[in-house]
Amino acid sequence: MGSPAPPLGRYPDDVFKRASKDAAGASHPAGSPSALLAAGGKGKATPKRREAEAARKTSVAAPPRRGRAGASGRASARAGRQTPEQMRARREAMRRGDDSALTTRDRGPARRFARDFVDSRRSVVGLFIPVAAPIILLGYTRVPILVWAANIGLYAFVVGSVLDSLRMNRAIRKQVSIRYPGESTKGLGLYAVMRAMQFRRMRMPGPRVARGAKV
Repeated sequence: MGSPAPPLGRYPDDVFKRASKDAAGASHPAGSPSALLAAGGKGKATPKRREAEAARKTSVAAPPRRGRAGASGRASARAGRQTPEQMRARREAMRRGDDSALTTRDRGPARRFARDFVDSRRSVVGLFIPVAAPIILLGYTRVPILVWAANIGLYAFVVGSVLDSLRMNRAIRKQVSIRYPGESTKGLGLYAVMRAMQFRRMRMPGPRVARGAKV
């Protein structure tokens, strides 16, 4: 005899199982992210993100390699250092006024003449330290007459320094234009004034002419 018929109002269990499997296959096709998530939880997306993050951290954490570049840089730095003997020789060359050892600011015949002009004469601005410093200190006293005298002396010294500097600047520019045509005189006056304010034995390059000599 054949198998008994199912009761009315109910379907066999395999019918529901087959229908649920077909619906799952239709809604989550094979190979889709949903199918991967349904089959194995998070699927393979999470491992890929972890691998990417690990690779990124490794690339950031890896220190740069200097290699030969760093070694060559250190070698060139050591080669650029001068020995004490070389430094003394360079200083002596600067004191003599050799152009090969001078800076750009001190090179050229115009600058050399300005130095000789300043070194060959006395100037009011050259007395700035020995004269202005005592006058300024005298102004801090509590005696009114001394304070008044210090103020008058300081103003007179400033005016005299300005007039002497202008006269020196004009004389240097005139001689340079005659002796060295085409040489630039830009900044020559300030260069001479700054040299005149220094003590003679501290000037660099050192003086080549004596005081009172004709240049």
